[in-house]
Amino acid sequence: MILYPQLLFAEKVVYKDFNIYSNNPLPDTYKSAIDYAIEVIKTSEIYESGHQLDIFLCHGTFYNDFDTKLLGFAMAKSLHNNILLKVPVDFDKNILIGWNSERNLKKTIAHEAIHFYQMNKYGMTRFSPITHPPSWKGEGYPEYVAYQKDIKSNDYDLIESITKIKEFEKKGEYWFPTEPGQLDPLVYYKGRVMIEYLIDIKGMTYTEILHDSVTEEKVIEEMTVWYERQKSKE
Repeated sequence: MILYPQLLFAEKVVYKDFNIYSNNPLPDTYKSAIDYAIEVIKTSEIYESGHQLDIFLCHGTFYNDFDTKLLGFAMAKSLHNNILLKVPVDFDKNILIGWNSERNLKKTIAHEAIHFYQMNKYGMTRFSPITHPPSWKGEGYPEYVAYQKDIKSNDYDLIESITKIKEFEKKGEYWFPTEPGQLDPLVYYKGRVMIEYLIDIKGMTYTEILHDSVTEEKVIEEMTVWYERQKSKE
């Protein structure tokens, strides 16, 4: 039932590479969230065409309660080709509504979709709820892909992102404001920035990043040297 809960939901919508299951009709604004997710996941080196992913709007369902008791709570999670959205979803406002914060809906869908492509490319022995690489590699890359349009915009500055990380770490803060009203664990943001540095500055592939020789300590040390050199030019 955890992997194949389709029959527990009353409604099904098929749109492009996604099947969306819910107990209530969807507003037309769901399409923009899916369009965004597809656009950014196709930029990933591990994307592979021909896969259909299932999104489940789980809030308020028996399935949500059962999954939480079995596997623990999360605002969203990926199980094989299933994307579970476990808190209230507002497609019009593009948010997941958590207990104490919100999260960008379209970026969350993209993030969870990349978890499927990680497993699809590298296998369940390397990517599963039980076995996975360090958090900065496993979660940082989906965040990097999900935020591609922000990262590639003219307003974005990697130096500024590293500065923010340093400021929040100095304060001992755990939650990081990724967008107005939206908080994510700082480790997710830091992982995304580390992946961004390795791919966009160093020119590495994600497969290369996954190698055991690429450690958090080495990347932080090297990124800090690069950061300080860039700051000295300002």
